[in-house]
Amino acid sequence: MCPDKELISAYHDHETDARWTMDIKAHIEGCEKCSIENSKFESISSFLQTNEVPCEGQIKSRIYNAIERRQTVITPGSIWRKHFDVSFSAIISAAAVVTVICAALIIGLMRFGQGAAVVEEIYPESEIVVQVLSLEDVAAYLLSDDSAFDVLITIPSSDAFSVTGEPQLIREADYRRGE
Repeated sequence: MCPDKELISAYHDHETDARWTMDIKAHIEGCEKCSIENSKFESISSFLQTNEVPCEGQIKSRIYNAIERRQTVITPGSIWRKHFDVSFSAIISAAAVVTVICAALIIGLMRFGQGAAVVEEIYPESEIVVQVLSLEDVAAYLLSDDSAFDVLITIPSSDAFSVTGEPQLIREADYRRGE
C-alpha cells in the first residue's frame, strides 16, 4: 500500500522520524509510482532553490497582451448617483399624501389660534394681585384650588432685610397639618 503524497513530501523535506524514513525509503525504491512522485518533489525543490525564472520575456509579453486586450475601464462609483426605479404614480401618490398632511397641519394650527382667541374673549386677561404678608399665606394660596394661574412672586427691591423674628425650622409634617 502506497503512502500519501503528504507523507512522501514530509519524507523529502526530512520531516519524518527515523522509523518512517526507513520504511518510506524502502517503499520508494520498490514502487515506481511513489518514485515518480518523489522525483516531482525533488524537481520542485531544485526549481525553488534556483533564482531563475524560465521564459521571463515570454511571460511578461503574454501578461501585457492580456491586459491590452482586456482594456477595462474602471469608473469610480458614487453612492449619491445611484439610480432608483420609482414609478411616476408612486411619486404623485407621495406628493398627494404630503400635501394632505401639510393642509391638515395648517388648518389645525389656524383653529388652535382661533380657539385661543375665543378663550381670551370669554376670560379676558386680567391681572389678579393677591397680597400676602407671610410665607404661610403664600403656601396656603399655592395649595388652594384658586391658584390655577401664573404666580409672580415679587421680592423687595432693597437689599437690606430687616429681622422680624427668630428663624424657625419647620418640618413638612408640621407644615401640612392644616390640610
